[in-house]
Amino acid sequence: MSKGSNFRFRRLRQTATLRQLGREARLTSDDLVLPVFVEESIEAPVLIESMPGVYRYPESGLADVISKAWAKGIKSFI
Repeated sequence: MSKGSNFRFRRLRQTATLRQLGREARLTSDDLVLPVFVEESIEAPVLIESMPGVYRYPESGLADVISKAWAKGIKSFI
């Protein structure tokens, strides 16, 4: 085989299962899970210093956080 040839492993794509394994991954909002940190004793969101951009939310504001994420297409929370 020369350096410039286009060698393709066709044998590895003979079955649907093997073709599926080699297919490129597709990521959608259905695949995302949003971790939400909640604390009962706070009144406003508090930045988690070890995780920039991530907050602990007051229990009273949880519904608002979930609603905003849901509107953006995230349907799973932990």
